[in-house]
Amino acid sequence: MAQIGVIVRLMERALQLLPVGSEPWKDMAKSMNQLARHVPPNPAMGGVENTAMKGIMQQQQQMAPLIAQMRGAPAAPSGPQPQPGPGA
Repeated sequence: MAQIGVIVRLMERALQLLPVGSEPWKDMAKSMNQLARHVPPNPAMGGVENTAMKGIMQQQQQMAPLIAQMRGAPAAPSGPQPQPGPGA
């Protein structure tokens, strides 16, 4: 159930990116509400949820360069960038 709670929180964030009232927004809100019924109300994020959230975030970071490449966008640099030389 903890992972469902994580999914519901991710859906809440994604819902904010959609135009309110659009068909995707309505579908996401309906799905989110249906899933939320199965998550016990707990304001504090438990250890299992915290671990699951960290795992999801780590996967997203690892996949970001690949997704950016697939979309044709430049990937965010990983690591320190060289400083411009004098006179640059």
